[in-house]
Amino acid sequence: MGQIHNIQKLPYLESVSACVQGSFKTGYTEKFIPWNGGYISTVTNKFYTDKQITIISQMHFEGNCRTEIADITLIETDDGGKGIVYRRLDNW
Repeated sequence: MGQIHNIQKLPYLESVSACVQGSFKTGYTEKFIPWNGGYISTVTNKFYTDKQITIISQMHFEGNCRTEIADITLIETDDGGKGIVYRRLDNW
């Protein structure tokens, strides 16, 4: 099996807050809330259907207990918006 060299640490994946901050730094500045089968931007209050967004990346975080579970999804909208959907999953 080959070796992997020059592995860089990815600090933005160490915690939820680091991931959110890293996303903002790379241009994903809007926050979106899931609503009625789509998403609402908290910046523009515009509603987007699933067909109007593209999922760029999804990250799942698990802590030491059941209340430390979260999903972060990076999305882009068809009109140029970029942001995150944050879901805290403490009802598992």
